[in-house]
Amino acid sequence: MSQADADLKIVWKGTNGQNFWAGRDGESAVAIVDHCMSKGADGTRATLESCANWFAKPKSEVSAHFGVGKDGRVWQFVDLRNTAWANGILEQPDLSLPWLAECVSRKINPNRRTISIEHEGDSNDTMPEAQYRATLALHRFLIATVGIKADRQHIVGHYQVTARQRANCPGAGFPWARLMSDLAASSFQDPVTGFAVNEPFASFWRDHGGLSVFGRPVSEAISGEKGFPECQSIQWFERARFELHPGGVIMLGLVGNEARKLFQMAI
Repeated sequence: MSQADADLKIVWKGTNGQNFWAGRDGESAVAIVDHCMSKGADGTRATLESCANWFAKPKSEVSAHFGVGKDGRVWQFVDLRNTAWANGILEQPDLSLPWLAECVSRKINPNRRTISIEHEGDSNDTMPEAQYRATLALHRFLIATVGIKADRQHIVGHYQVTARQRANCPGAGFPWARLMSDLAASSFQDPVTGFAVNEPFASFWRDHGGLSVFGRPVSEAISGEKGFPECQSIQWFERARFELHPGGVIMLGLVGNEARKLFQMAI
């Protein structure tokens, strides 16, 4: 397990049961939208605690899936299977993002296709190291378990959805270059099969023998919801099946025709 993955501990907080939609109306999450927490009405800095309190008020009509504190705490407010209310206002959206252009053309609320992460701090703040390690680990977790692509077309800022009102969200202090570099360094695409391996499977593959032990990836990672409810995500290699279980535990499963049939059924 990499240091960033070791830094991830998600604490469930929930919300009031009103400020989100159950399910995703037939859509799937394809992108992460990063935010910085807005100041309160009185001008005070928002915190994880004040954010949680605001999400709990029915009148706020807003929520996010996650919040990341400056001290590295990660709180979850909305289940990933449900639709948080953080990215629903389309204002001069970046139509170079294919998924967002499709939301516009099909009149899909972007919340249905996104995972939202709020970060403590103002738009010009430099992100503390503890907060950076936590959000890096959270991004890796979402890439591995949901299948978000680790690129700037699928990991975006709120300003790319709502350009006028949220032009500085998450702002100049957000470490885009470092985040994308670290995400790219931890992932790889096999040159023969063409399948990508993301964290935490990439580190496990490298640390425990790599090509000589496990062989090449022969599938993309899939969500455990697709036929394997005991797992968060699964990926097949030539000589092993990697299973990500709750708590960040990776177990090895069977391979062969039986596994391939199960994989075909799952997708």
